[in-house]
Amino acid sequence: MDRLKLDRVEFLHRDPIGARRIRIKSPKNESDVITPFRGLTSTESNHRNELLTSIPFEEPFENPIFELIGHFSLAEVTALRSKNGIFDLRMRNYRSHCRRYSEMITKFFPRITGVERLGISDIRALIDLQLESGFDIIAIPEPRIDGDITGFDRNVARFSEYVSDRGAEPMPYVDMLNENSIFRQKIRRVASYLPNIRCLGLTFRPFTRYYPNFLAVGEEIGDVDIWIHQSNVPRIHSQTIPLAEMHLPQMYSIDSSTLESRQVMAPLKVKPLLRVRKFVEKTLGEVKLQDIRSKAEPDSDCKCPTCTNISSIQKLRDVDIAVKVHEAFRSTKEFENSREFIRHDDMISYVQSRKYLSQSLSQTPARRTSLADV
Repeated sequence: MDRLKLDRVEFLHRDPIGARRIRIKSPKNESDVITPFRGLTSTESNHRNELLTSIPFEEPFENPIFELIGHFSLAEVTALRSKNGIFDLRMRNYRSHCRRYSEMITKFFPRITGVERLGISDIRALIDLQLESGFDIIAIPEPRIDGDITGFDRNVARFSEYVSDRGAEPMPYVDMLNENSIFRQKIRRVASYLPNIRCLGLTFRPFTRYYPNFLAVGEEIGDVDIWIHQSNVPRIHSQTIPLAEMHLPQMYSIDSSTLESRQVMAPLKVKPLLRVRKFVEKTLGEVKLQDIRSKAEPDSDCKCPTCTNISSIQKLRDVDIAVKVHEAFRSTKEFENSREFIRHDDMISYVQSRKYLSQSLSQTPARRTSLADV
């Protein structure tokens, strides 16, 4: 099976308040990928497939990367290596997604619940699953969230070589649940393997609670030639500040982000129409339709496939799906705007022009003198 190896990851520069630009050279992209950007997830892809029954459209997603999110309990991880057929079933499902988005850089995020520690055999099973499924970027799970830096380093060294020998690109993950001093050591250790390791994965945790770890990214590796990606980002910052959280990590030297996926255990209840939230690029808000209708919030001036065909929707549930597909298109475009502000070292103006990004940052201690005015 053909694999992708990144040609190059190159740090370009960092804006005075912390947002940065890097260049990713990849055989899959006709032109260089410049960060920050938003990745597409399998959940968003599934939303589009559901919506096609109401709004048939052919416009492709324009994200540079596709991330498939795999949900696991510890028992399900163990089953990959202990029960015949389980590995194959997952692989076939994942492989079909990789083929569907073969024009993008493909990666995997294992969302594992209720696990305090992963053994070597568990980690290898998850890595082999990714390799056999055909992913370009291979997530190397963290063995456990603790201060065992030696064990963490051994895991990174062992499995990054294992992945590289098979022609894929390793991305070790570090969870932001780690204590700040431990988190700093772990991300420095990953960066120390340059150029053999050129990608770092971070598992998102609540911003205000783990604020020191967000600061640590820029302070420790903010000017390093490494692609820093964050998975598991929630859709909304808080009920009081409805920021589209996807647009926050870029302020802390994080190059790309993808939305969290919650495993559905029961049929979803259909939301009342006016409680459905829609992404609005003017404010970076996830605002309720009732606030748009009452003109308490601006609407999105959007020409994406869902917005131009919204009148075709007949089912109430499809409205909620449509606004999520709208977000996948429009939020991706909005990152183009932020990249231009970063390029001109004027991200402070971008923050001030986006209501909910400004409000979210005003809740935290100022990192730079310039943020005190936001």
